Amino acid sequence: MYISEFDIIGAGHTIYHVNKVIAETGQIIEDGTDISSLMSCFTKKEFNNPKFPRLSKEVKYLKTTEGGLNSMCTVMKYYEDIAEQRGRSEGLAEGLAEGRSVGISEGKRLSYFEMVQDGDMSVKKAAQKTNLTEEEFLKEMKLSGFNLPQEQTI
Repeated sequence: MYISEFDIIGAGHTIYHVNKVIAETGQIIEDGTDISSLMSCFTKKEFNNPKFPRLSKEVKYLKTTEGGLNSMCTVMKYYEDIAEQRGRSEGLAEGLAEGRSVGISEGKRLSYFEMVQDGDMSVKKAAQKTNLTEEEFLKEMKLSGFNLPQEQTI
């Protein structure tokens, strides 16, 4: 995978996944074309290709000088920050959705406790509505501070 601040291939992407074929364009690598020679430069740790003197010079600068290394670190930090922010945003959205769901469920459960306490609903029916056994329902009702119906004890 090659990531660049600019479109090195000129096909409208800043990220290219390269095997023997460029996934985004379908172009075959190592076919003797200039693009093939260019892409082979990216597979080498160090290179000095006379076909691409500017690229050779820039890669050497980025890999061997303090200024180049600082530039690379800055770019990596930028993408790291974007990824972190995206992760936080997605996590927050998931957390809010889960929190709403739990809150709604808890609100319904408390409503059933109140209806049983007030005699408006049977324990059996409320337990069914909350997917609990009657014993579990009464136990949770008591733990939540509600008064149990007179005929019920746990």
